[in-house]
Amino acid sequence: METMIKSIKILHLLSFVSLMLAISLLPILLNAEILTSLLYLPLAYLTLAIISFNIENKLNKYLNEINSQSAKIKAKKCLIYRGICCLHS
Repeated sequence: METMIKSIKILHLLSFVSLMLAISLLPILLNAEILTSLLYLPLAYLTLAIISFNIENKLNKYLNEINSQSAKIKAKKCLIYRGICCLHS
């Protein structure tokens, strides 16, 4: 599960960079006016930043939950096998 979350984070980063590039090249490709570029480009960047920030926070939250659950499982295993565990005896 942890590798899936990390791969989603990498895909998110790649899509973020490609969307930034696409938003930057859009006025050039469409021959947009300066006013349109000055109005819509900052709004597009702001929207992309807010969405990206929310996605990154959710993925980090899931990754922290996975790490905390795996630490609890390891601690329980050590408590169950306390007499056999060579690291904590």
